[in-house]
Amino acid sequence: MRALAVLLLFPSIAFAETCGAWSAGISEEEEGPVMVASVCVGAGSTESNLFLKCGPEDRLSLRFLAAAALDFPPGDGGDFSSPLRLSVDGEAFDRPAHFEAMDGAMVSEFPIAGPLVDRLKAGRALTVAYPGTAFKPLALPLTGSRAAIDTLVAACAGS
Repeated sequence: MRALAVLLLFPSIAFAETCGAWSAGISEEEEGPVMVASVCVGAGSTESNLFLKCGPEDRLSLRFLAAAALDFPPGDGGDFSSPLRLSVDGEAFDRPAHFEAMDGAMVSEFPIAGPLVDRLKAGRALTVAYPGTAFKPLALPLTGSRAAIDTLVAACAGS
């Protein structure tokens, strides 16, 4: 079911990306072709995915799909919301996030131009956490993030 969600959400990049390094590519979505920057860790039932795409009003939309093997969402099922903590090389950025049951993803938004995006492009390691929940923080690499995010930001500016 988890793999099906990734294929339905991001069919054109689901097979193209290599876990462990960021990539950017076009994904066919409900609204048409969309540029997406992404990274994953794990494989099979332990694979977790993080996707960035253009959001409204000079913002990026983050979608985090936790591995099927994890107890996720770590709260109230379809109504789950929680602060999302993204830590880049130990520097924490807290954002509100909510669970979208249809996609099985936690979703958050943040400004394209700002310290979080700057750190994502320059850092070495990203940790995704939901403080106050039983969800164990998950480490994702930032290898290739600068090129992938720059490609995404250029696409956002052109749309």
